[in-house]
Amino acid sequence: AKNNPINALVHNVEEFPYPYEDHSFDAITCSEVEEHVLDPIAINREVRRLLKRDGNFFLSTPQHTWIVNLLQGFQNLVYDHRMSHTYEHIRTYDFESHKRNLAEAGLVIEEFYGSCGHFCGVINPMAMGVIKMLQEKYNISPTPAEVHLAMGRAHPAIQHTIFLRCKKV
Repeated sequence: AKNNPINALVHNVEEFPYPYEDHSFDAITCSEVEEHVLDPIAINREVRRLLKRDGNFFLSTPQHTWIVNLLQGFQNLVYDHRMSHTYEHIRTYDFESHKRNLAEAGLVIEEFYGSCGHFCGVINPMAMGVIKMLQEKYNISPTPAEVHLAMGRAHPAIQHTIFLRCKKV
């Protein structure tokens, strides 16, 4: 990193093509973006164009099969959307919808896991209970982040956020 300074560019993700040559990147991260854009498949196609042959695409979005997200969706039908912090979410996702969209763009999911550490009032107490049990029984002290990651890998479908690692087909 010392020999390669960061070269940043500000660009609208919905203006194509992005100003980079084909196969320019080893990895691309798109975190909490696709639920806000009009054509996420076009973005995924552009990511595919930019990735090197063995490159990784890291994608995260809220997961709308999770009960809180479902309830929030129902609430938005009843209440004034302008008052909701999720008003800007113009689409919803679950694992299957990501799988379809990514396949249409020529990408395949390599890993799928969830996270709930920053939102969930149910998973946080569970994680703290796991930490306490591991400390008392095995004298092991994982961090809350480590426990959330382990829980997200073991039970991704009950987590608030979907994290995917994808590759070119």
